[in-house]
Amino acid sequence: MRRTLLALIASAVVFAASAAGLGTTDRMYVDGVSIDPKTGAVVLMLVIDLPLEDGLTKPRAKSKILSYVNWMQSKSFTEAYPQARPAIGKLLVIAHIAPRNALGTSVLSQVEGYARELGFATKLQPLQPAASAK
Repeated sequence: MRRTLLALIASAVVFAASAAGLGTTDRMYVDGVSIDPKTGAVVLMLVIDLPLEDGLTKPRAKSKILSYVNWMQSKSFTEAYPQARPAIGKLLVIAHIAPRNALGTSVLSQVEGYARELGFATKLQPLQPAASAK
């Protein structure tokens, strides 16, 4: 039931290339948050906007995931989202640039594994190129 609920919430989420102020390098902000109004399940988004093969991407992404965990345990989270029930379910949607090689695939897998170790269900979502203006 929990996985089905989280899958339904995540299936409606489509991401485009990240806007300024979001992404792996900006650890002060959550890239996206949604609360299911019926259940209180939490869906967070992490945008990995750097090449997965870059040596700093994995530690930055892991640091940001840990900051999400700390934020969800804080008073500011419960005040901002009183309807949130992380114990019901918490999904981390990892929006990412496509891996260029086996190293990038491995880094993405390790980031996803770290999120699972911290209690998140995960969903990988490749970033779509931003629509060009005509």
